[in-house]
Amino acid sequence: MEAIEYRHIAWILQITNEKDLWGSQRLGSPLELPADLRTAQYTHELSPGGPGSSEDNKLTIPYTVLNHLSSSVFTVKSVGLAGQVHLEFEKPDDPNDQQLVGAVILRVDNDQTDLLDFHTAQEVTLSMCPGSEIVVIITDPRWQPPSASLSFASGNVHVWTDVDVVLDFEHLRIDDDWYHYWGNTVIEDGFTLFSPSGNIATWGTLSPNFRGDSTGIYISPGFVAELTALGSQTLDLVSVDLAEQCTYTVPHTWYMGVTGYKPDGSEVSTMIWAWDDECGYATFSLDSRFTNLVMVAFEDFSHPTRIHIDNITIRYSGCQ
Repeated sequence: MEAIEYRHIAWILQITNEKDLWGSQRLGSPLELPADLRTAQYTHELSPGGPGSSEDNKLTIPYTVLNHLSSSVFTVKSVGLAGQVHLEFEKPDDPNDQQLVGAVILRVDNDQTDLLDFHTAQEVTLSMCPGSEIVVIITDPRWQPPSASLSFASGNVHVWTDVDVVLDFEHLRIDDDWYHYWGNTVIEDGFTLFSPSGNIATWGTLSPNFRGDSTGIYISPGFVAELTALGSQTLDLVSVDLAEQCTYTVPHTWYMGVTGYKPDGSEVSTMIWAWDDECGYATFSLDSRFTNLVMVAFEDFSHPTRIHIDNITIRYSGCQ
């Protein structure tokens, strides 16, 4: 397959809104890239301590789209890093060329992770294991006759990896005094929190049940919420903040059960607690047993009150 075939991408997106770029006959085999994309010129590696290994040490990849219906294509490959990879796309330098689109494809399953437009700065996050590859395609989708004079567009993509992630649930924040029911699934920063019973909720920040400056969640007493990583990573549970609703005038201790599930099917568990006379979050650190996990389950043993969960700190520990 010749690299020139990527020039058809914009036409596919514009006319059919194709969601899986690799599914098109125009792009050839989903397991093969043009040979020249395997060269150092088009492949950017992420390795421990190197550019892109942390937010303070970002990898910057410049891109240039020469004209309409052309593309800039490159690959980001993880060499020894497991974690959450961020790809931050700058706006193009020319305001007239902000119509660019970008496709991000994780080559584990060749499914398109995200399709971006460049009217605003964009960021994509996804989980990555050592040896994984991310293909990025940036295209000018405008259909213009060959005689049209259009300037090229250029910019940068900033790439970095997070090993530690804190789930603070701030995207659920609402400044009112109401109870907010979020259903059975919350997705944040590459992780999924799923409650089979559908009992994940928050209080608005103006409610007396709101705790502190950070939005937390809770599940109904007696129910479970399961935490997993998107992708094939394993995780370490480092710590979690707990608070009780503070509805009682005498001290009570309310328990949260934590169970970690290992790749071999074994389990580890513990109980952590919240005091209702403190009316604030307390941080509980988990011991070394809670490492190399494929899932963590939180079970609320309080009744009739509820335990708030916040700032779940997770460390990527590897890949299955």
